[in-house]
Amino acid sequence: MYFKYFIAALFTLLFSPNAFSIINGELVDIERHREVIKVFVPPFSYATATLVGPRVLVTSAHNAKHEQVVSVRIKGKAYLGTFLKNISQPPRYYGVAIIVLERNVPDVPPAQLAPTPKNPGDLLILGYGCNSSDFTGAGQLRSAVVKASEITDDDLGVYSPEKDVSLCAGDGGGPAYRLNRGHQLVGIGSYGNYIDQSSFTRIDSADNMKFLKDSVQELNLEICGINIECNQ
Repeated sequence: MYFKYFIAALFTLLFSPNAFSIINGELVDIERHREVIKVFVPPFSYATATLVGPRVLVTSAHNAKHEQVVSVRIKGKAYLGTFLKNISQPPRYYGVAIIVLERNVPDVPPAQLAPTPKNPGDLLILGYGCNSSDFTGAGQLRSAVVKASEITDDDLGVYSPEKDVSLCAGDGGGPAYRLNRGHQLVGIGSYGNYIDQSSFTRIDSADNMKFLKDSVQELNLEICGINIECNQ
């Protein structure tokens, strides 16, 4: 079973435009962010997700189909997971989804889901997507520091006042952390304009919170910031 996911992942890296990280982002030492994970979505794509519980990843709902099996590698170990999202929403909506892994992930501290304050300050965004509008820069974890340009009940619009920064293909599902506040995850990457602006879905939006709380209860899961607290 793992062989077919390896082939899909290899094909992705070689041929898929979605395989090519944050535009003008900085390379990140993955040892500092083991909780941010590259997700292989068969047949030929990948996305970004964040560990937020012993066996739960959070990502963007547009990255895969409901109940689709995806695969990840965490500290050299392979895991399969089931992609779950709010099926009452349109198929390509940009809400929160979760990936429930087949077993717990040891020795990787998860991030903590957190509400968005009125003045969130600087945000650290991370992703495995392309780092250029010509879809080059394959699959390395990159980061950028951005500011909120617009905050609605559901979304965070962000920009960088210092240089053009945007989410790129493959960054979808990556985290927006409050800078210097530990791994307090307030947003999930939705899309960018490939130039200088990006949009994140707020963890604390009404729809996202209902989906996460329902998932915890119905599937007997543990998610940091929902039904357990995780040290940061």
